[in-house]
Amino acid sequence: MSDDNWAAKPLPVPQISRNHHGGNNRARRVDQPRPKCANPACDKPVSAANRLYHSHECRRAASVRRQRDESKWTTSKCGWCGIEFEHRASSHRQFHNQACARRGLKVHQNIKTIDDQTEHVIVLQSSYEALFWGLAKISKVRIERFDERFLIPWDKSNDLSNYDPDFWLPQYEVAVETKGVPRANMHAQWAAYRATGRLLVVLFKEDLRKLSGENFSESIQSLIAQERNR
Repeated sequence: MSDDNWAAKPLPVPQISRNHHGGNNRARRVDQPRPKCANPACDKPVSAANRLYHSHECRRAASVRRQRDESKWTTSKCGWCGIEFEHRASSHRQFHNQACARRGLKVHQNIKTIDDQTEHVIVLQSSYEALFWGLAKISKVRIERFDERFLIPWDKSNDLSNYDPDFWLPQYEVAVETKGVPRANMHAQWAAYRATGRLLVVLFKEDLRKLSGENFSESIQSLIAQERNR
């Protein structure tokens, strides 16, 4: 038998298509059929194996704007300013923008003082609380931190929470809440406390300014009288 019969026949070399950069990192066989355009209205093959559409026109024609699934969206009130806003239900947002989030989540430095009657350390959580505490002490009006044993439950978005005012004035038997700016859900807290039949005086920034420039005892008695006539 001749040697030619034992000679290995050369294997066919596949033709490789190269990209315009000259590389063959996305090489494929020339005889391999190219996939068709994903646009149903176009039957032309795509220019590369990793493409879905034949052209930009086919992409625009095939793209269908998805309608929003309303079941995945909800409406909430901003935890700082009370404005209603829409957001995805899965995000659990509390504020409608970054400005309200910075104000609502701002970490306040506590102010500590000593009660001259009980000699206990009193922690005041805002400058408004410190102002009212100081005015009451200067005017010789007895003031205490509200006893948490008398806090009341109230319904907040179906989650049971508790509310207790800032201070208690024993000689007037009235609770005091100091707030510079009202926030969402606060009116519900105050209404729940007043529904128990107890008096609650709410002081905003302008009220505290008036108290600091007038006779404190007379001014607080006037506010209590207004609360009784509510």
